[in-house]
Amino acid sequence: MKSPLVTTNYQVSYQLSLDSHKKLGLFRNNCENSFLTGKVKEIWDNFFVFLVSFWIYLLNDVNTAFSNAYHQAGSKFSIATYFWAWAGADIYLALGPKEVLANSLSRQDQDLFKRVFQDLDQNQAISLADHLLTENDPIIHNPDREKYEFIIKTLRELYPSFDPYYAKGQEYPGRTAEQGLYRFSLSTKGIRFILEDLKKKGSLTNKSTSQDVQVFTCDAYENLVEKLSKSVEDMKSDKFDRCCFLLRQRKIPTDRSSHMTQISLRLEKNSSKQKFQIVITDSSGGNNKWIQDTTKKIDEIMKNEEYQVYEYRGVKRIQDHTNCAIFAIRDAVHMAQNFDENMQWIIENSKALPEKNHFQFLYLPLRMMQTTQSFSQIKNYLQKTNQLKTFIFSRSKSEGKTLLQSLKEKWLHPIKTEEQPDVIKFRNNKVACLYLKYEKLIFRHIIHSSHP
Repeated sequence: MKSPLVTTNYQVSYQLSLDSHKKLGLFRNNCENSFLTGKVKEIWDNFFVFLVSFWIYLLNDVNTAFSNAYHQAGSKFSIATYFWAWAGADIYLALGPKEVLANSLSRQDQDLFKRVFQDLDQNQAISLADHLLTENDPIIHNPDREKYEFIIKTLRELYPSFDPYYAKGQEYPGRTAEQGLYRFSLSTKGIRFILEDLKKKGSLTNKSTSQDVQVFTCDAYENLVEKLSKSVEDMKSDKFDRCCFLLRQRKIPTDRSSHMTQISLRLEKNSSKQKFQIVITDSSGGNNKWIQDTTKKIDEIMKNEEYQVYEYRGVKRIQDHTNCAIFAIRDAVHMAQNFDENMQWIIENSKALPEKNHFQFLYLPLRMMQTTQSFSQIKNYLQKTNQLKTFIFSRSKSEGKTLLQSLKEKWLHPIKTEEQPDVIKFRNNKVACLYLKYEKLIFRHIIHSSHP
C-alpha cells in the first residue's frame, strides 16, 4: 500500500528542485555537445533514462519505508521528505513534465498532475494534453481506459470552464459518475464550437455552389419553430437556398438534455412554382418517437407552404447512449457538402407515406453510412444497395477506396461479448474517435483561454 506521505514528498521535491533541474539539464546538454554523437548519443540517452528511472525506483522504496516507519511510530513528519528533496528531486525533474505526468498518471496522483499543468505555459499545456489523451486513447488502448478517465476527470477539475461544453445525459444502468468518456455528450455550446471549427476548415462548404451552408442549433422544439420559420422566409427572399438544423429533442431548453436529430432544408425552384424539401435523419432509425414528434412540429410550421418531408426509417446506426450529437453533426456535414447529390439519392429511394407530403427512405447515401457503429449493418447495407465496390474516397473512377477498405484500415475494432466469448465481432469506432477528436479540440481551446 502506498504511504500517505508519498504524494506530499513528490510535491515537495517538485517544488524545491526547479533551479537545480535547470543546472542538471545544462550539464547534460554540455556533455552531449562536447563528445556525444550518433549511436553514442543514443546509448547515453537510454542509459540516462535508465539511471534516472532506477534512482527514482530506489528512492520510492526508501521513501515508503521511512514514511511507514515514522508514521507507525507516531511521528508527524517524515524524514524521507528531506531525503527525497535533497537526493532525488534534481534527477527526477530532469525527466521533464511529460515523464512526471506519466508517473502521476500511474499513481493516480491528481495533486501532482495538476501542479505540473499549472507550472506549464500555454503551448506546453496544450501539447501535453494532446499527448496524454492520444497516448491513452481508450479506443486504441482499451486497458488504458482508467487512465483516460483519470486524465479527463483531472483536466475538468483543473479547467472548470470546460464543463459548459458537456451536457449530462440520462442515468444508465451500470454506469458511474466517473465514467466520463461516454457518460456525457456535447452540450449545445460544445456543438456550436465544433460547428465553428468545421466551418473554418471548409467542411460546411457546398461543393456545387462553393458557399457555406448554415447549420443552426436548436435547444428545443421552440427554437426549431423560430429558426425554421425564419429560414423559410429568408429562402423566399433569396438570402440562401439550403441549411441544416441540429434539434435537441425536448420541449424547452431547461429540460434534461435529450436525443439529437438532424434536419436539412432546401428550396427547390422551377419555372412554375417553388417547393421546400425537408430531410430528417435520426441515428436511431425506424419510425421512432423522435421522428414522429419532429414531423408533427414541421407540419405545424410549414402548413402554409408547399413542402415535402423525407424521413429516414432505415437501420439503427447508433449503439451507444451519448453520441447522437456526433451522428447529427456528421449528417449535417455530408448534407452541406453534397446537398443536391444526396437529395437525388433520397428522392430516388423514397416511397410515399399515407400522410400527405411525407415520404420514407430506408437507405442513406453511402457517405452518411460511415458512422454506423454496427459493422454487420454496414455490410448488409452495401449488399442491398449494390455498393460493395463503390469508391467512397476516389481520385478517379479507376482508383480509390471502398467503404469497407476505409473502415478496415482505420476504424474497425475487434470486440468480444460475454454471451459468445469465443466469437470475435467488429465494431465501427469512427463516431467514438470523432468524439475524442472533438473533445481534444475543446480542451485546446479551454487551455489556450486559461493560460496567460
